[in-house]
Amino acid sequence: MQSDVIVNKAIVVDLYRSILGRSPESEEVIVEHASKGSVERIARDLLSSPEYIARQTYSFTNHDLIGGGEILARHSKKDRSFRPGYITNFMGVDTDIRYCGWTTERVEDDMPVPGNFHASAVEWAAALRAVDLSRDSFTVIELGAGWGCWMVNTAYAAKRLGRTVLALGVEGDESHVSWIKSHGAINGLTENEVRIDRSVAWGKNGFAIFPRSEDSANSYGQEPRYFPTETEARTFASVEPDAFDVLEAKTLETIAAGLDRVDLLHVDIQGGEAALVRESLDFLGDKVAYIVVGTHGRDIEGDLIMTLRNRGWILEIEEPCTLPLPLHGGGTPYADGLQGWRNPQLLPLE
Repeated sequence: MQSDVIVNKAIVVDLYRSILGRSPESEEVIVEHASKGSVERIARDLLSSPEYIARQTYSFTNHDLIGGGEILARHSKKDRSFRPGYITNFMGVDTDIRYCGWTTERVEDDMPVPGNFHASAVEWAAALRAVDLSRDSFTVIELGAGWGCWMVNTAYAAKRLGRTVLALGVEGDESHVSWIKSHGAINGLTENEVRIDRSVAWGKNGFAIFPRSEDSANSYGQEPRYFPTETEARTFASVEPDAFDVLEAKTLETIAAGLDRVDLLHVDIQGGEAALVRESLDFLGDKVAYIVVGTHGRDIEGDLIMTLRNRGWILEIEEPCTLPLPLHGGGTPYADGLQGWRNPQLLPLE
């Protein structure tokens, strides 16, 4: 590149298109770059930008129609500082390390490529895709919320974009429920913006027994067992009264009562995902714009693909679960999979 070229707006646009593959965001951005007066400096800035770096390092062998690297770059935050006792992610969201027994306090890298302390880049891109597709408001429901990771992170991202937000977490573990409240508050979400439902999701209203944990910081895989009546649930739980809590099991319609629209439904319920989706198709079609679902088996992934595609949903991004070879002992996944589904009824294709 010639350093003595006179920089004008057209050159800035050309540099954006050749390096980032797109036009600048606004006239203000063009003017800001042109004011630097050097083609080399502008090119250097673009080549070192999170967006360009993401494009080079964030490559998918899986199905990606949304430009995951660009999504991560848009939501990354440069001015992040260390906070003792917390892990700070690429967006600036702080997580108390007491919630996560496997991690340590630190400021994470600019973007979660190929992943960060609890999720892959694919899951981050899918969840933030739902934020980008929302408009003036953003409502998220997280099933199996744990410490409220996805509901807080996406609500935080939406709030940074000027949306009004509502984050609803459904969780069965008592300690996790208390952590959701503090996690939201730590990251600037008000009591009115965070709701918690201590229950479990099911295809019909009933009851469930939920395993108690002595180490909630390392227990995020408890599987409930469902019953049609409270009497049946309590009878079963009475065999080991200190081992289980009896909770309500609720349909998505019950969980989302009073909500007109759900911009993101994040589902990670330890193997019950496909059944829940099959039993909730009318509600999902009418009310849910985007689904991000963690998968726990190839059979579940295939079931979801057939079920949702038959209803017109669009699979925008996926990452199959990782299975061991038969020589190494069976079918338990080494890592969960992930699917991101767009509802064209609520989010028409442009």
